[in-house]
Amino acid sequence: MTKIYVGNLNYITDEVFLEKVFLRFGSIVSVKVIKDSETNTSKGYAFIEFEKEGEASKAVAGMNGRELDGRKINVSFATSE
Repeated sequence: MTKIYVGNLNYITDEVFLEKVFLRFGSIVSVKVIKDSETNTSKGYAFIEFEKEGEASKAVAGMNGRELDGRKINVSFATSE
């Protein structure tokens, strides 16, 4: 399994929407929008875990720099959570 980082997200973007958008690249294991522990609002980034590394590579190549919910997102391989 390979995890990618999705940054500069609109604060209204949720896990369900991200899964719909990234599902075309392959089998998704998990989607997690990182939220502030006190306010429960999005911090503007998420982690998506793919079944296969090739699928994650396609997602990074296909989505990095694209606009999502009105914001230009940054997509890369995750280094840590």
